[in-house]
Amino acid sequence: MHSSMPTLPQLLHAASLRIGWRLLLAALIAIVSAAALAPTTETPSVGIGDKIDHLLAFVSLAVAAALSWPATRRHAAGASIALLAYGAVIELVQTQVPGRSGDLLDLASDAVGIVLGLALAHGLRSRWPMPNA
Repeated sequence: MHSSMPTLPQLLHAASLRIGWRLLLAALIAIVSAAALAPTTETPSVGIGDKIDHLLAFVSLAVAAALSWPATRRHAAGASIALLAYGAVIELVQTQVPGRSGDLLDLASDAVGIVLGLALAHGLRSRWPMPNA
């Protein structure tokens, strides 16, 4: 049985491949949660490196979330709200984790990452549209 690799437009648009994006999103949520909620003995950082970590994590989450559903404003808005709520929950829970603290600047970095990730997914889908069948 011959199975060909999907094309980039198919990866970005095909409903049949969205399960893969959803599995990736679930894996990324697990990884981000484990990293964000692990107790640490290090002094909390107030440097820009921590904010870049948040930004990159949420860009990745937003791209995976955007590609997990059809490209509609409703889905983008839902992903934005869900991911921002997830970031807020992480910040709240961190106040109870030894060596961690909640930080509104981290949540702001999460929000910027969400916007950038959704914009990136939209740009990729626009650049490589699904050809008409």
